[in-house]
Amino acid sequence: MPDIDQVLDNYRSGAAHQFTPPPVDDLVAAGRRRARRKATVWSAAAATAVALSVAVVVIRPGGTDVPPAENLEGVDWTHATITLPSSGDQACPIGKQRLEPGDAAELPGIGKVDNPSGKSLAILPGGRNYGDLTGDGVPEVVLPVWCSRVLEQTFGESGAQLLVVSRTQEGALVGLGYAGPVGAHYLSFRIQNGKLVTQVAYQTLATDATVYSVYAPAHTRTYSWSGDHFAQISGRTTPLVLAPDKEPRGSLTRLPALLKQDGSNWCPAADIRFTPDSATTGGATYLVTDNVQQTDLDHDGNNELLVEIACRTKEGTANSVYLLSQGANALTTQDVPFANDGSLTIENWSVSDAKLTITFQQASGKPKTTVLTWAGSRFEPRIGAFRPVG
Repeated sequence: MPDIDQVLDNYRSGAAHQFTPPPVDDLVAAGRRRARRKATVWSAAAATAVALSVAVVVIRPGGTDVPPAENLEGVDWTHATITLPSSGDQACPIGKQRLEPGDAAELPGIGKVDNPSGKSLAILPGGRNYGDLTGDGVPEVVLPVWCSRVLEQTFGESGAQLLVVSRTQEGALVGLGYAGPVGAHYLSFRIQNGKLVTQVAYQTLATDATVYSVYAPAHTRTYSWSGDHFAQISGRTTPLVLAPDKEPRGSLTRLPALLKQDGSNWCPAADIRFTPDSATTGGATYLVTDNVQQTDLDHDGNNELLVEIACRTKEGTANSVYLLSQGANALTTQDVPFANDGSLTIENWSVSDAKLTITFQQASGKPKTTVLTWAGSRFEPRIGAFRPVG
């Protein structure tokens, strides 16, 4: 369980107009099966950020100016009264409810609805997003929330969901509906052209919101108001998962052949599923290491994974750095910026601002640091060689 004050500080600082997802080893939760892996809990509060706010003035019949966005911006979500909609997918409280502040020692700044006989609801603190999602010219507010039987014990573990709230002409707060999958974390959400655009990532794959350790790249989902609920109209409906901890197998992952200097295979190509972090096929064993980072090189909201994978054959073991992109039904290798034929040893690497910095060592020699720059479809200069996936 992370320090709650630090979690909330991180959440507040993350509520910015733009959000760069942190490395995956800061995102994945506890439970890697190999003993050397460190358990981390990714907080929904730290993982939720918002984009720009919109203030709209609506002219009511009779010429009265009503600034509904500013009206919603002034709501104290630790004391407000709200009518909550049904949430069949996670059994949150429904009907007219009075929010109260979270316990000062456990959930400072959070508005919650206590329900001793079932799940309680908490509204996360921090920034909000405002805009017209129903087409009536009046903005709504989008809030990240989560529901649990014991809020304090599951803070940040079960993921959030998004609640859209409107205000009636009489001033009452009414929840229109929930949007987004339960068990995901919302790295960003914004209202764009009357649609709710979200970037989500997972640390759970179970309907009971059990914490799973997964390498699942963030992706974009878009929702539209149908008149009585928010329906997804584009984006993935399930995450692609590289290496799950408790699920039997990960998603299909397509790896290319790594080549020796003479052009022959060092490590064969493979279409595999990690179970949970290793897979064997074609005389080679592949192992996903702890070194994984998410990045969005093409800025489309669907993250790529830069991941260090070890390949073991009868000739030896070598670690390489792969860039995996999200295909329709598989993680596909887009590039291998560091393709190791067994003659090199990686010491460390990191990616920032479309630059990949790798420190490595040859069998004999001092460590060397090389900076590779993203060139639109690959990193340059490439180290080593591979045969692209057809």
